[in-house]
Amino acid sequence: MSKAKFLSIRLQTSTKQILTVSKAILKKQISRYPAFLEDFEQRFARYTDKQYGLSFCNGTSAIEASMFAANIGEGDEVIVPSCTFHASIDPILNLGATPVFADVDQSFTICPVDIAKKITPRTKAIVVVHLFGIPANMGSILEVIKGRNITLIEDASHAHGARWGDRLCGGIGDFGAFSLQGSKTVAGGEGGIVVTNDFSDYIRMSMWGHFNRHAELFSKIDADEFYFTGVGYKRRMHPISALLADADLDHLESVNQIKRKYASILDRELAEIKGIEVAKPSPEAVRGSFYQGYPIRVTRENVSAEQAITALKSVGIAAIPYPFALHHKLPVYTDKVFRQALIRQQPVENVTPSPFLLPVTENLKEQLLLLSPKYLISLDKKSLKQLKNTLKSL
Repeated sequence: MSKAKFLSIRLQTSTKQILTVSKAILKKQISRYPAFLEDFEQRFARYTDKQYGLSFCNGTSAIEASMFAANIGEGDEVIVPSCTFHASIDPILNLGATPVFADVDQSFTICPVDIAKKITPRTKAIVVVHLFGIPANMGSILEVIKGRNITLIEDASHAHGARWGDRLCGGIGDFGAFSLQGSKTVAGGEGGIVVTNDFSDYIRMSMWGHFNRHAELFSKIDADEFYFTGVGYKRRMHPISALLADADLDHLESVNQIKRKYASILDRELAEIKGIEVAKPSPEAVRGSFYQGYPIRVTRENVSAEQAITALKSVGIAAIPYPFALHHKLPVYTDKVFRQALIRQQPVENVTPSPFLLPVTENLKEQLLLLSPKYLISLDKKSLKQLKNTLKSL
């Protein structure tokens, strides 16, 4: 029944996308800022209970725009998980700041206790990643930074529609950055968006990534054109991407309801298997989007996630390994001399060892697998039985 409902949603979404995109093409609304693009930005902002939304060409640019607006730069430190896609980290380097890596907890998201340990007088911001659609412990994180002048940036790229209590992920921090890439639940093909409540931050992000947008606010400056066209980057979203994403947003909650139904079944059925662990977010967390699939941790002695994946594939169950690098061990992120030499294409004789020890993250590299997202749309009794029996037999 859920699969039929999902297919019906996809049909409705695709029909709207075909009609709206065709209309835009016929009207030559294929560049810059047609009204429907701004309508989508405002709609997405309202959805997350924020005042302003600004679209970008991808989620990476959305994160970097947030950091630019927060005035992050040389000499600043930004706390970020290593257990994430590199786009959560790269903008820190691009702006000249230093990433400080924190470990994750049993939810597979950034650990508030480790955040507290990593804060120094140079800490300018924290990037909270709601990995695989699992909300991080926002209550504890907000308590950690309470009374401190630290910017909170949520990377909600994996977590469209996920919630912490009654608040949407991406709508809790100072900035909420989302990827709208083609494999996301709200997908524009390529795209990203940032939401915020601060108008000055919204304008700074516009200046950074939207050439000549809001130029009227700067035209009173008697100076060269550069000053009122912003930094000059063109990181804007293609208008067609906005139409595609807008249609997906119509049915986001319905899609998430289907995925949550099957995730709860997997939570219940797999938790009873010895040597198998599922994510354990806080009670306030309501997962959403489930990007990349359903995470399973294999903790049985002498059994790796790779072995589990091989066994699952042998019975026709699709799964992939932990998809990220151990960023905290890569010198490009931890050794400034190495990084500068790499940019200049110069050899490096000595690499400074990484100062970061993140035991949970390092264990996940060997222990975590992701069950195919298709099992969050439809999971029949036969597949569930095969899954359980295979994991039990490892």
